[in-house]
Amino acid sequence: MGSKKLLLPILLLLCGQTTLAHTHTKHFYKKHKQHKLDLDDIDDFDFDRPESEFIPVIDETEKQFGIPPKVLSALIEHESSFNEKSVNPVSRYNAVASYGLGQITLSTARDFCNIKSRKELIKGHVNIRCTARILKHHIDEYGGVPPALAAYRAGTPCKRYHLRSKRRCTIGDKQYVRGILKKLKRIRTRANMLADEDDYSG
Repeated sequence: MGSKKLLLPILLLLCGQTTLAHTHTKHFYKKHKQHKLDLDDIDDFDFDRPESEFIPVIDETEKQFGIPPKVLSALIEHESSFNEKSVNPVSRYNAVASYGLGQITLSTARDFCNIKSRKELIKGHVNIRCTARILKHHIDEYGGVPPALAAYRAGTPCKRYHLRSKRRCTIGDKQYVRGILKKLKRIRTRANMLADEDDYSG
């Protein structure tokens, strides 16, 4: 009889621990789930897209590198608003200057694209291909667009977008990724609307 009384609290304790562990596991994966390219929760956007001579080149480069449609375009729009002469100089916010459509540092351009001068990096077509090469590397390395965008910004993804990352996300990381995904949804929606218009006019 005494052993039964002792067994009951032990069973209740074990059940409680199991429930707690299950709850913790669900919370962990809800909080730190691998982010898929789900744009349904991105709202409040307009349909004004900067006009640029580089948009056809960007779209073609995406196809060549196997990057999901319009992701490269959204990234470049976010980084430079399609201004090939854009320069983000050294300041208290930037330890290293970045250049061109994709806002690439010279050291990153050397490592990924064998570009050795600012003059070459600032050329639109060259910068587009280098941006695509870097982005594609991060997509393949980290398994998706959101972690690749975080890695494009900081060199590595942060834990919110990649479970195995040791780097904690900053507010800047979250604003950067969300800002590009917001542009991506707007661009894709507009492209679908234009395609529908072509179907009706045809």
